[in-house]
Amino acid sequence: MTEPTLSPIMPWYKARSGKLFLGFLGVVAALLVIFVALTSYYVWQIKQGNASKLSAQFSSDFTFFGNEKDNSERLTLPVPYKSLIRDHSPVLGDPNAPITIIQFIDFECPFCQASYPITKTIFNQFDPAVKVVFKHLPVEALHPDAMLAHLASTCAHEQGKFWEYYDRLFISRALDKESLRAHAERVGLEIDKYDSCLRDERYMADILVDLQDAANADVRGTPTYAINNTKAEGALSVNVWTALILQELDS
Repeated sequence: MTEPTLSPIMPWYKARSGKLFLGFLGVVAALLVIFVALTSYYVWQIKQGNASKLSAQFSSDFTFFGNEKDNSERLTLPVPYKSLIRDHSPVLGDPNAPITIIQFIDFECPFCQASYPITKTIFNQFDPAVKVVFKHLPVEALHPDAMLAHLASTCAHEQGKFWEYYDRLFISRALDKESLRAHAERVGLEIDKYDSCLRDERYMADILVDLQDAANADVRGTPTYAINNTKAEGALSVNVWTALILQELDS
C-alpha cells in the first residue's frame, strides 16, 4: 500500500491573493514616496520665498474639506487668534513661525483620532513655517473619558512632556485611569507628582478657560483649527491642509 502523494504547497506570494496583496503594498509605497517628495518640495519652495507660486497652483483645484465647499467659503475666526493663546497653552514649533495653527481637540473624539496622523505629518513637514497651539475641548456629554484624559495631559504639561503624552493618547486610544497612568510612566513622568496633580485636578481652571475660548471663537465641534485667523472645521485632508498653509503664507 503506497502513501498518498501530497501536492506541493504553492508559496503564498505566488497565489492570486498574495500577488494582489503585494500589488497593494506596492501602490501604498509609491503613494507614500510621492507624498514625501511633494511635501519636501513644498517646504523647499517656502524657504525659497515661492509661497505665492504654490498657492496659485493649488487655488484652481482646491475644495474645502474635500467636498462641495470651495476656497471662497472659508470661515473667518470671530476673535483674533492671538487672544486664544494662553500662558498655559502647550506650543510646538518655532515661536516666530509665520503660521500659527490652533487646534481645539477632544482626546476621545473619533474625528480627532482620525485626524491625528494627518496633522502629525503636516506639522512635521511644514515645521519651518508653522507653530502649533493646543486647546482643550473635552465634550463630556459625548465622551465620558475625555475630561480625565485632558486633566492627565495637563499633568504631563506640568512636567514638560505634554506633546509626548499627547502622542501616547492618540496612538493607544486607551483613556481609562489605569491606561493614563501607564502612559505617564511610559513617557517618563515622575509618577508621584503625576498622581498628586491628577487627584487634585490641579489644572481644571485652565481647561475651563479653553472651553470658554472655544465658545468665544464659535467652535461648534472637534476637531476645529485656526490657521492664523482662518477657521477650519472637521477632519481635513492633506491637500486641504497644504492649500490652507500656502494661502496663509501668501496673504
